Amino acid sequence: MAMALARSTIGKFRPFAVAGLTLTAAVLTACLGPSLSPTPIPSPTPAASPTSGISAVPTSIDACGLLTVEQASAVNGVPYKGGSAQTLSNGLSVCYWDNAAARATVEVGFSFWPSVAAAQAAYDAALTSGSPAGSAVTPVAGLADAAVIARLTPTPDVTGVGNIFVRRDALFFTVGYYNGTTPTDAALKAAAILVLGELPHVAR
Repeated sequence: MAMALARSTIGKFRPFAVAGLTLTAAVLTACLGPSLSPTPIPSPTPAASPTSGISAVPTSIDACGLLTVEQASAVNGVPYKGGSAQTLSNGLSVCYWDNAAARATVEVGFSFWPSVAAAQAAYDAALTSGSPAGSAVTPVAGLADAAVIARLTPTPDVTGVGNIFVRRDALFFTVGYYNGTTPTDAALKAAAILVLGELPHVAR
């Protein structure tokens, strides 16, 4: 799912690199910037994508305001300083908190869509395009309209990497982590609830 074999880009380790956020150009493309070189994974072609030609709704909400530094640090038990925000041309807003010494990251990415159907399509496409072999996928009950946690199996060099995907009405977002102490499902759900509390409830 929204997971990456972390890529180092000027000291940035980004769980979304091979995430469901690297979709088609109309969805959540090039999620974390042009300098990122994600590990290729199968993804829907533009013709097959239900969100092809549809862009996220622009927003002025600061992604780095969705979690405090302390809350981001609590996700995987790594101390972070201020987050770095990026808003992509397709409307996706992202914040990442990096600790280069620990080779660890926590990230939040969100987007509002013109309709519930478009948001659901983005959510579905994320799950489809970001499910590398060996990932463990767990549905999350009682969280918004749809939610799932996806994790990659740890390796000797990677203590853990994973994301929680959430859709509420026309909102789609994800919280991801790389390395550090692997958060429990409950901890990822708690982080998602914090993010939901900061984002407006807009039905379309």
